[in-house]
Amino acid sequence: MPTLPEIQKKFFAGLFGNDRQVTDALLPSATLSAEARFDIYRSSVFGLYTKVLAEIYPVCKRLLGVHFFDSMVNHYIAEYPSVSANVIDYGGQFPEFLEDFEPVSELLYLTDVARLEWAWHRVFNACDFTPVDTSALLSLSEEQLYETVFMLPPASRLLHSKYPVDTIWQQNQPEIEQPSDIQLEIQDNYLLVRRLGYEIRIDRMSREHWLLLDSVSQGLTLGQLSEQHDNVDLQIFLVEAIRYQWFSDFSITNRSSSHV
Repeated sequence: MPTLPEIQKKFFAGLFGNDRQVTDALLPSATLSAEARFDIYRSSVFGLYTKVLAEIYPVCKRLLGVHFFDSMVNHYIAEYPSVSANVIDYGGQFPEFLEDFEPVSELLYLTDVARLEWAWHRVFNACDFTPVDTSALLSLSEEQLYETVFMLPPASRLLHSKYPVDTIWQQNQPEIEQPSDIQLEIQDNYLLVRRLGYEIRIDRMSREHWLLLDSVSQGLTLGQLSEQHDNVDLQIFLVEAIRYQWFSDFSITNRSSSHV
């Protein structure tokens, strides 16, 4: 007689794979075999996650077509079962899956479109934030400022692509019936996806400012930023960052006091 953990393990293997040993531990109903009952449950699970992925990646679905997309995500669901109790966490590995999925290998931009859609999804569900307190920032000494670490808002994501994925995304919104032709020449695009209140934006940025924000996200102090990006005027960058609310907070390293 198999134990409950053993049955659960077999149930999971049958749910996301082709192993049907678990049906030996299931009872048939008056009208359905154990296998048929299990397949109904499996179809419900796959149907739920197909709906979740379609809501997170609507542009990918539109680009690929409904039938192809639904068929493709069955492969993804089987390969990447959910590991979180919260359904909004599901789908983060979809861009990497697309990168290795041979039937879409010629659509070189598709992986980055998916990364943009995942960034949008995470930003939408991220915590609200208050922009950095400029009065507290102005009260810092020069030494403190040198040791300051800035923080990007939780409702923001940086994205770099060699394709105009923001334009592809914009041209494939539901209200646009006939997308305009898009030139897919390889060219670096530096994007910041962020939410300000209820508004989500996709902003194109200069390479220099994007690289600075990327360094900020890695926890570098202002002094370290100055050393690593000595070709950029940090004063102008800080003015722009505060103006456009790129920072949500800051702290001072190696000190007992910090701004929270």
